This record gives sequence, C-alpha cells and structure tokens, in this order.
Amino acid sequence: MFLMKTQRTKPMTNKNSRASANPSITAKAQITESPYGNPTPEIEVTIPNRMSYRQLKAVLYSLAMDIEELTPSREGWITEIEVLADGRGRVYLELLKADAAEAARGLELLHEVAAKRGAQR
Repeated sequence: MFLMKTQRTKPMTNKNSRASANPSITAKAQITESPYGNPTPEIEVTIPNRMSYRQLKAVLYSLAMDIEELTPSREGWITEIEVLADGRGRVYLELLKADAAEAARGLELLHEVAAKRGAQR
C-alpha cells in the first residue's frame, strides 16, 4: 500500500475574486489514497465559514485551471475537483499510471501551484 503525506499549508489569495481579500483561505498539498488504493495527489482547500459554497467552487476551479495550465503535455493525469463538508474542498489528480514517480511529479506540481497562490498576497 502506498501512502505518503506531506504538508505545506499556505494562505491563498486570488486577485480576481472576493476571496482575495481574505488571507484565511488555506491550501494543503498532499498525497492521499484513492478508494482503489492508488496514490492521489491533492490540494485540500479550507475557507472561512462566511464564504459561500459558490465561492469555494470558484477557488477550486481556479486552482484546477492553474494546474491544467502548468501540467506538461506528456502527463496523462486528469484534474478533478470535489466539494467536501464544512467549507472544505479539494482539487485532485486522477493518475494514469498511479505509480510512485507519477504521484511525486503530481505532488510537486501541486506544491508549485499552492506556492504561486500564496505568493500573490
């Protein structure tokens, strides 16, 4: 069974949304395990309670867009979003090969995206 967790929690901002004024949005890049036992790189996002479901979805879609733009054409993974409970959501990669090397490349990309968002403060 493959499970590796790394945490780099950074405040996130997005200059093009109302969420940008709120530095309490956090994003944590990590690798979790899918229901099928495959490694799943993800960014888990937490928003303040006063933000709406639609604002959470906008943040997730914005992250997914950044991930898609930065994904090299040689990679075969699929970028997905999921809204979770309690003001949380995630953007995750469904890996093509689901091996450790692909998971590591995906996680590195997610750290890059999260760091880019944190740097926009």
